[in-house]
Amino acid sequence: MYAIVQVGGKQYKVKEGDLLRTEKVKGVNPGEILEIKEVFFASYNGTVLIGNPFVEGVLVKLRKIKDGKGKKVIVFKFKRKKRYRRKYGHRQGFSLFKVEKIEIYNAKS
Repeated sequence: MYAIVQVGGKQYKVKEGDLLRTEKVKGVNPGEILEIKEVFFASYNGTVLIGNPFVEGVLVKLRKIKDGKGKKVIVFKFKRKKRYRRKYGHRQGFSLFKVEKIEIYNAKS
């Protein structure tokens, strides 16, 4: 059983027990459950449900494990002969989730 869900503006294919690293999701503390109703596609027992745009009656529960920052990316701007140099770094925030359960009830595609 798997599903394609939308979290933080991006789409992910998830199965129960998977770890999911997404853009940082605010409003959910580590240990809490995030319920996703924006499911585009679900597959279970050979049955395929395709949404238009979302599948009704499918719920994906994600447990937030932690928030963190990714590796540092160095941004260096340079213009030769003009004595222009700028160097700064960026670390993108992320949230790590574990897919607890994919619930299917009264599913309509």
